[in-house]
Amino acid sequence: MRETSTTRLVESPVVERFRPCVTAIGIALVLFVGAQSTSAAELRFARLFGDRMVLPAERPIRVWGEAPAGIEVEVSLGDQMAQSTADAKGHWSVELPALSCSFESRKLRAHAGDEAIELSDIVVGEVWVAGGQSNMQWTLGQCLAEEPSLSAHTQLEEEVDLRWCRIDEGPAREPRVDLSAPSNWRRVDDQSAGAMSAAAFFFARRLAMERRVPIGIVDTSRGGTPIEPFIPRSEFTGHPTLEAELKLGDADDLLGLKELPGGVFARDEAWLPGRLYHSRIEPLRGLRPMGVIWYQGESNSGQGEDPTDYRFKQAALVAGWRDAFADPELPFHFVQLPRSGAGANWPRLREEQRLAETPPRAGMVVTIDLEGGGIHPWNKFDVGERLARWALLEEPYDDESVRRCRGPRPHRIVREDDRLVIEFDSSGPIWLGRKDRFDRPSQLDEAEVPGWEIQRGDGTWETIAARLHDGGIVIAVTPEQRTAAVRYAWAPQPPLECLYDDSELPLPPWSSENLETR
Repeated sequence: MRETSTTRLVESPVVERFRPCVTAIGIALVLFVGAQSTSAAELRFARLFGDRMVLPAERPIRVWGEAPAGIEVEVSLGDQMAQSTADAKGHWSVELPALSCSFESRKLRAHAGDEAIELSDIVVGEVWVAGGQSNMQWTLGQCLAEEPSLSAHTQLEEEVDLRWCRIDEGPAREPRVDLSAPSNWRRVDDQSAGAMSAAAFFFARRLAMERRVPIGIVDTSRGGTPIEPFIPRSEFTGHPTLEAELKLGDADDLLGLKELPGGVFARDEAWLPGRLYHSRIEPLRGLRPMGVIWYQGESNSGQGEDPTDYRFKQAALVAGWRDAFADPELPFHFVQLPRSGAGANWPRLREEQRLAETPPRAGMVVTIDLEGGGIHPWNKFDVGERLARWALLEEPYDDESVRRCRGPRPHRIVREDDRLVIEFDSSGPIWLGRKDRFDRPSQLDEAEVPGWEIQRGDGTWETIAARLHDGGIVIAVTPEQRTAAVRYAWAPQPPLECLYDDSELPLPPWSSENLETR
């Protein structure tokens, strides 16, 4: 079958060879048989490639596809050229030299025997893969329908060039070498922007305005799914929960997965280990993106879902995608769950996400201070802007630049006779503030900070007063209270008053069970 996004320059001669020796009925039969026999072997690009695509800059460009087995394929992009030979299964790939970012519109051509195909309006720039579930998939149009004032932040400068495509494959038991349908790369304009992931749009918009290069987004998200189906099978190892999940998933044992401590409440096949990785990520394996942005976790922490061990699952996800994209240090920036739409298990999931953060290559965006209602809060503007901070971080990295991307983080707890002192790794002193819509957070003239709890020796938690003092937090306790642990903002919907530093980013919810003490 011909790809709709590909211009075929030379038609196959199959019909012409048979025309002189067949009747009218025979012609129809030959046409049918010829179409069936040549469709799998005709020259074509992999379905990721399409008109208006952004190819990754500053790294060798891999292009791949199918052709008749054993035939030589010549590929060119502008004046760059490379050759390959299709293997026994008809697969070919070439590697073109690395190119710098450019707005120049090029043609990507492939030639094999008597066939040639061409893609047009190809540019070279930064390519990012977007992944996760519905809060990544949630479109700009859906956000604007709920909050029309968001439109003030959607304007694009004339020289900005954003392009995107959506990968919308169903689950698969085995890895696929190609997508089942052609990608549809679109330039972001008034007609196409509304269908784009809102978080990815604002992320790409900021990158394009700062970098002044073409930005491409490959959106692989799927609403209503946990992390497990996006993790490759090879990474379900090294931890008992991961190993058990793979075994139960291969047996289609949905009940066993639900009852497994740290498992997942799998509703259908699309929730099982590896099933979406096989169909949505494996076919992109030759891509060399700049990085990944990820927004997920709701379906690992809802009713009947156990968020325990999510940190190990996310580590497996990151390792698997880095392997797929042949970059062991591929940036992988992700969003911690917001306060809006939260359920009882969200605090634990947020902590698991915090423990999965390994900056600068894996930076977490905190969102508990953002406004919005329901499980799909409309303020994806600040989400995208905060993700872009990580993407814009310049090498060589230093501690201060990382702090300004991530905001304050708990560092250690000092235990004294009558108080606990919580110290922070931060960009300047911390302060109490509140964010109003799209504005910068405003500082509150208050010393007492809400959202703090201590754990007693019997395991119970109670709210306690905490105050700002000398750049940290001080909690008064008596020696008899035998405080076992401390936690902050550990609630489905913590207070909107948050702790900030000079980065104007909030302190994430956390528990001292994984924090240094002395």
